[in-house]
Amino acid sequence: MKLENNWHVHAPWAPLVCVTKIPNDLFDKLNSIVNELWNRDDKKHVGKRLVGQIRHEYEVPIEYLIESNLIDYMISMGKKYWNTILTNGNMGTTLGINGVKNWQYALIACWCNYMRENEYNPIHKHEGEISAIIHLNSIKTTGSIKSNVPSDGKLFFLSGNTDSRLTEAHWNITPEEGMLYLFPSSLNHGVYPFVGKQERRSVSFNIGVKPDESQGAN
Repeated sequence: MKLENNWHVHAPWAPLVCVTKIPNDLFDKLNSIVNELWNRDDKKHVGKRLVGQIRHEYEVPIEYLIESNLIDYMISMGKKYWNTILTNGNMGTTLGINGVKNWQYALIACWCNYMRENEYNPIHKHEGEISAIIHLNSIKTTGSIKSNVPSDGKLFFLSGNTDSRLTEAHWNITPEEGMLYLFPSSLNHGVYPFVGKQERRSVSFNIGVKPDESQGAN
C-alpha cells in the first residue's frame, strides 16, 4: 500500500482494518434513520440471528438507505476497502484473482444495535467478504474496576498473530461519534459490556464481493 511518495507498507499476513470518518451530512441522516427506526412499531428484530447479548437489535430497512444515499456511500467504502486489500502485498496472486478487473458489490445486511448497561457482544464473525461498524455516539462509563486499563463498552478485534513484540493481536477501540471501521468479515471481534445509564448506538453492515462476470475477466 502506498502511504506517501517512496513509502509503501505491506502486511499480507495481517487482516487490515481501515478507519474513516463518515461525512457530517450522511452521519446526520443515519442518526435520523436510527431515531425513526426506534419509534417504529413494525421494526424487525434481528437478535435471533445475531450472537449479541443485546435486547434491541433491528434491521435497517433498505429503502431508508436508498432514499438517504447511504447505500451508495456504504458500497463506495466497501469498494475502497477491497481495492486497498488488493494492493496489500501479493494478495491478488494469493486469492487467484489477478485477472479480475471488475467487481460486483452488494449490501448483504444492515442493522442497528441499541446497547445498554451490562449488555455485550461476544467474540464473533460476520457473513460476506467485508464488514463495517459505524459508531453513532460516545459513552461515559461509570463502573471500571481498573481505571488504568478501561475496556468498558469498547469495540475489540482479535487476530491469530503470535508476534508479541512488534504486532498486537488484541485491539481495543473507544467508540467515537461518526467513526467507520471496515474489516474482513472473517475477523473476530466483539464489544465489552459497560456500566452506566447511557445507550451505546452503532450501525453494522456486511458487503458481498464477487467478480463481475458481465464485464469479463480482462
